[in-house]
Amino acid sequence: MFIWTVHDITNIYLYTFLGGLLEIPAYLLLWLATATLGRKKTFAILFLICGISISLLTTLMLLLQKVFSVGALVAAAVVFILPETTNKNMPQGIDEEEDDNDSVYSRDV
Repeated sequence: MFIWTVHDITNIYLYTFLGGLLEIPAYLLLWLATATLGRKKTFAILFLICGISISLLTTLMLLLQKVFSVGALVAAAVVFILPETTNKNMPQGIDEEEDDNDSVYSRDV
């Protein structure tokens, strides 16, 4: 149902219908699993799947947190190589930039 919440379905009847439509295959699969494996094995498998899913999501969140923190450190380090922090003269406007580019290109020719 997360997919439908992203698209912001404002019609409550359509939202309820789509949610109920999702439950039909779930009930059918649960009924089939309970009929063939038994109640205890079915619930043990479902709890195992839920536990693995929660563990994977937790691991993913921790990894993303580390990636973003390293990204922030890299961004902070890049600040030190910017022209403003290395005391290089920067053009004050577009005219100065165009003049500098013209002189660079005229030397190369």
